[in-house]
Amino acid sequence: MRCIVKAALIFMAGTFAALADDFQQCDKVAADPDEGIPACTRLVESAAKGTNLAAVYNNRGTGWFLKGLYDNAIGDFTEAIQRNPRFTLAFQNRGRSWYKKQDFDRSVRDLTEAIRLEPKNPRIYTDRGSSLHNKGEFDLAISDFNQAIRLDSKYAPAYLGRADSWNAKRNSDKALSDLNQVIALVPNQPAGYNNRAAVWMDKGSFDQAIADLDRAIALDPKNWRSYSSRGEAWRLKGDIDHALKDHDQAIELNPDSADAYNNRALAWRDKGDLDSAIADYSQALLLNPRYSRAYGNRGEIWRLKGDLDRSLSDLDRAISITPNGPVFYSLRGDTWRYKDQLDRAIADFNEALKISPDDVAALTGRGLTYEKKNDVAHARADFRRAIELPAKFDPARAIPAQETARSHLTALEAAEAERARLAEAERKKQQEQEQEQQNIKAGKPSVVAGAGPGALPGLSNLPPPPGKRLALVIGNAEYRNVQSLRNSGHDAEAVADAFRKVGFQSVALVKNLTREQMVNELRNFSAQAESADWAVVYYAGHGIEVGGINYLVPSDAALTTDRDVQFEAIPLEQVLTAVEPARKLKLVILDSCRENPFLTKMRVSNASRSIGRGLGRIEPSGATLVVYAAKHGQLAMDGDGANSPFVSAFLQRVVTPGIEINKLFRLVRDDVLDATHGKQEPFTYGSLPGREDFYFVGGQ
Repeated sequence: MRCIVKAALIFMAGTFAALADDFQQCDKVAADPDEGIPACTRLVESAAKGTNLAAVYNNRGTGWFLKGLYDNAIGDFTEAIQRNPRFTLAFQNRGRSWYKKQDFDRSVRDLTEAIRLEPKNPRIYTDRGSSLHNKGEFDLAISDFNQAIRLDSKYAPAYLGRADSWNAKRNSDKALSDLNQVIALVPNQPAGYNNRAAVWMDKGSFDQAIADLDRAIALDPKNWRSYSSRGEAWRLKGDIDHALKDHDQAIELNPDSADAYNNRALAWRDKGDLDSAIADYSQALLLNPRYSRAYGNRGEIWRLKGDLDRSLSDLDRAISITPNGPVFYSLRGDTWRYKDQLDRAIADFNEALKISPDDVAALTGRGLTYEKKNDVAHARADFRRAIELPAKFDPARAIPAQETARSHLTALEAAEAERARLAEAERKKQQEQEQEQQNIKAGKPSVVAGAGPGALPGLSNLPPPPGKRLALVIGNAEYRNVQSLRNSGHDAEAVADAFRKVGFQSVALVKNLTREQMVNELRNFSAQAESADWAVVYYAGHGIEVGGINYLVPSDAALTTDRDVQFEAIPLEQVLTAVEPARKLKLVILDSCRENPFLTKMRVSNASRSIGRGLGRIEPSGATLVVYAAKHGQLAMDGDGANSPFVSAFLQRVVTPGIEINKLFRLVRDDVLDATHGKQEPFTYGSLPGREDFYFVGGQ
């Protein structure tokens, strides 16, 4: 609702000299609320004969409105209406105040009455259209904006409002047409450029959005909204540092803007600083307790932090405020899935898709839920639909969701093809055994052909990846001095098999190594890496951080005291040295943050030597990535199935063609968070050069 509330005139049947200044100041309350409000109050208290009290209350309400005190404003507009039930402007102003409080039902009722009293006022139709838009009733909103434009074809706010509703209906072309009209009508006002930038962002045209926002800022360098919007464009473009700089500027210009804090929180989320995101969402809600987007976004962060009850509480609140918001239902569906409340999750995704049938994220979320229910047919159907839809609307949610859908669909189809291959192999084997029995009975010699390992379905027709790729896979499960790990050996075998299937020329799988054996394997691998483009080490087993140094624990370690770790374990730095000679990519994957039994028996000889929970943060350099199955300070789960949650996710992702390696591990992170109900968050440390992209399968 973009119109500025204007003061009504005060009509007097007689003027008292002592009150003349108050009449004048109350009449000009919009220019100076701090002077006008007390003047109006004195007029109310004096109740001088001939004073139009309805107009005085309306003016004082205008002052309260401009100061953001909407309850006071509503009280005064109500007083004005009681004194003059046909006071159109008071109904309109009260409707605007309800809008500011996000009570859109009451806003619509007051504005409807204002239209009944004054049916040819385009401003009132525009105001009601804005309230209907925020109720999610976009067709009714467009009808009101249409009527406003019929009444005044040059009324720019009506085009602005209609563009918002067209965009909400995912008709970005009509939205752009309306915004072009706004810019033609008021080329020196930033609103048209700001709103057009929002449409460009929804279409994924971030450079065009930034260009429009640059223009808006040039027109008004103190317009906080332009900086906040440009920060959002930078975020969607992937430049988080630029985004935070713009958001900081927006908040400096308007520290009372809930939108500015909400937008900066999105950047903190993408940067991985979830606590800062929570703080900004909470500040936004202090400023606007009915801000449904902030509740919804904070609900997502609580889920990512593993606090599912708080997540549900915030998302319930968001839905109670904006019951027609599909994103909130989709986010709540994700949280229900994390809590294994799968039927509730599907119900929420269904509600999101009823409101917005082509919501890619909701389709993907429902597909993941069906997959968790082992309903493969419905899961595949949802994943296929999500992939087929254009990701042009809300690409920040749609594009990652499509990548998730594509990866899971590939894995489901690969598993189905593998089952079919095994069934066919079993059928052939049975035929051959039957033939052999017949040959034996007939006295004929028999030869049974052995079935070789099958290629992973869907990969045989892809171009081979460029360069030489080597991998060393270590699985330490059988520890001599503590209880064995259940899945480390299985995980190592599965990862080694996956590396072979995606085209690694050399994969060494070794298990249950002593310290001496680990040193020898790393030394040999380092020598081989000198001729390789990629060098990858995967390690599953125990890991520990002591005195700020990360160590991998060999199978023969005893670690009786904290001093022993230097002599019995392998520093992570030694593993990084082993991959260092590779020409292009150095990758270390550590699934080694399990609950560590050495800690309970280890005697601390030096109180100043810290022993961490899990592995500690690192900062690798030189085209090196280090991937933790659980971020620094967290513990990784061994899992209830054949593989750990991290390896299960990695095996699904690594076979998907065309996913760049940084994106692949971000998707693995999302999958593990989902599988562990938010309790385990994989994390990637380091960076790769920008001159080349890296893919496990395809992409080049």
